[in-house]
Amino acid sequence: MLLSLAASAQDQVKVQLKAEKITVQDGKEIRSSADKAAPGDVLELIAIYKNTQKAPAKQVFANISIVAGEEYVPGTTSPAGAMATIDGVNFAPIPLKRTVKNKEGKTVEVEVPASEYRALRWNLGDLKGEESRTVSARVKLRSR
Repeated sequence: MLLSLAASAQDQVKVQLKAEKITVQDGKEIRSSADKAAPGDVLELIAIYKNTQKAPAKQVFANISIVAGEEYVPGTTSPAGAMATIDGVNFAPIPLKRTVKNKEGKTVEVEVPASEYRALRWNLGDLKGEESRTVSARVKLRSR
């Protein structure tokens, strides 16, 4: 899991990362250590962004990379309003869409499979002095 900050906020905002394995038992979610996660398991990637200074941190963007062997689970971003990318450069609102030609040769818009997402991004705006914000998303581990 890789994270990044806007250059202006790098020294002022610190990031705490964690991943938790999510399982369901008797209809209830159970969270446990992701240390022994295996293909097929679902992990929740959590990033806490904290402004360590008293002055506001301007224009903070929170990113969570989706690395090889992970696949984004649609509908699991928190807070809502995350953007995604398939190339690490161009971000757009989820669900991502692309234009393709169908069997009849017509140009149509289709959703990009979540398996192609490579990173998620949230615009946190300004963080007040000593304020924290948390972002999270779930991924499913694939066989490599």
